[in-house]
Amino acid sequence: MPRNIVDIDLRAETGAAPQETFTDPALVGTAAESPPDAEFGEVNSYSSASDVADDYGEDSDVAVASEELAARGVERWRVVQFEETEHTETLGDGETLENTPVLGNADVTSEDGTVEASIDDPPEVGEETADIVYNADTGAIATESAEVTIEYSTADWDFDELPDDVDLLVVADRRMGREHIGVLNAAQSWASANDVGIVAAGINVSAQPDLATAKEIASDVAGYVPSGDLLMLVDNSSQEIAASLLGDLATSQPWYNPFWAEIPAGEPIREGVGDPGTEGTFEGGNSEGDGPVNAIISVDGVNRLSNSLTTAGAASDLAFFDIARTKVFTAARVTSALESLQGSQNIPFTSDGRTQVRSAIVGVLAPITGGPRDPLAETEIIVPEVDDDVVDRENRVWAGIEIEARLSGSAHQFGVELTVTA
Repeated sequence: MPRNIVDIDLRAETGAAPQETFTDPALVGTAAESPPDAEFGEVNSYSSASDVADDYGEDSDVAVASEELAARGVERWRVVQFEETEHTETLGDGETLENTPVLGNADVTSEDGTVEASIDDPPEVGEETADIVYNADTGAIATESAEVTIEYSTADWDFDELPDDVDLLVVADRRMGREHIGVLNAAQSWASANDVGIVAAGINVSAQPDLATAKEIASDVAGYVPSGDLLMLVDNSSQEIAASLLGDLATSQPWYNPFWAEIPAGEPIREGVGDPGTEGTFEGGNSEGDGPVNAIISVDGVNRLSNSLTTAGAASDLAFFDIARTKVFTAARVTSALESLQGSQNIPFTSDGRTQVRSAIVGVLAPITGGPRDPLAETEIIVPEVDDDVVDRENRVWAGIEIEARLSGSAHQFGVELTVTA
């Protein structure tokens, strides 16, 4: 007679944790009707664009974006779609819509006059504005009428449905104008809190009344969400260009610099293109340098990204997307190394323990430092001695560890002085 009905072999996994790729992409979309063969709010994993089309419909926002990812060679990506909900409210000047953020790709209409979106909070009605002006993020409205009835839509942007290993995000098939600032703010807020990089498509420049208006709208939207995690690009089309760039990022190293990345989709811009130091251009932002975006330009007949700017602005340390992603990647590597070390063995408050801590950090940074294609040029690692006042042995905290890492960076332009003599 056996003494135990079930014999369990207990094992503890104390080895190094699996290394993340830091390039896992996700597409987030919305729809008014239930997907053909998927559920609102569920996160699904795909390696085929046709499977996304089968589950969500071939004209759905996530299916259109998935075509671009597949064309760029992405092997796996996540998809989640949220349900659009329609609302009708009657309210007056200075009041606020009950539901936010207002969905940018759905018309906001009123039987009481024309409606337009604004980045101002509170918005204002003027001689050159519509009868009703609203902020898609806060829901604040302005009107000269006593009461107006507004019809609008929202979606429950529950980004927390996405798994922890998502590193890159696109709100699928959206052209971010002033009517999208609520959605953009919700996505960026979640991404920033979770170290996720976002690529967003700005307006179709050719669809605006003139170039000055296009630059104003582009910088208004980008300046509303200043972030080192967000890269926006504009062009002269309504195609899905954000997912095309997302595909490049997902199939490259985490520190990949998308400056001059090839963008097969879209139409190039020939006017208003500048650089981070030239205000009044797409890349330079408005007259105060706020709200820079990147433009698709033509270089030798090929669509290229004009820069790799985030919306943070030229004065920020995170002005370039690859710098922001490299910082996230490096911090995650160090965190993972110390977690693996702590989980695999006892770390004593001795000189041996200090060596173990420093060796763990060196072990993950050395392979990405100093080489011609490495993201870090050099590193300096300081682990305090055991008897240093900053080390809190009583509470078992080895504090005071300092890592100084200098980024390799990437040259975008060259200054050459050429003298030719006879």
